[in-house]
Amino acid sequence: MFREIDIIKAIGVSLLIMAVNIAISIIVVAVYSFFIEPGRDVSFYEAAAKEIAPWSSVIAGPFLFYLALSWCTRKQPERHALGFALAVFLSYMAVDLLIIASADAPRKIAVIITLSLTTKAVAAYKGARAAQAAIRNPQ
Repeated sequence: MFREIDIIKAIGVSLLIMAVNIAISIIVVAVYSFFIEPGRDVSFYEAAAKEIAPWSSVIAGPFLFYLALSWCTRKQPERHALGFALAVFLSYMAVDLLIIASADAPRKIAVIITLSLTTKAVAAYKGARAAQAAIRNPQ
């Protein structure tokens, strides 16, 4: 069963995933600045962040989606898991694309954006399906 409140919850989950993903990107850039390329000026790190953050999202994002959708499906098994996964993904994608468009991102990152969103969509689906399977066949 998919209720109207589930749309609001899906938006909340997507924003939480996005916040954690951004936090991970910040941590990755901080590690880079402290341990890999210390002592540079701020503009160097700002430029590096523009290169590092999208790849960090490609790597961390699918794990976050998988974990979040798996957890949400287990927490409320009566909810339509795949519909909820789709709602989470679509709301994430909408916000992500709005941010990217407003940042006037270069066209060269279109491949990264496509890869990032594709892996997140697959992970959302897989997380929901894995939890459904676990609910049907408890150990």
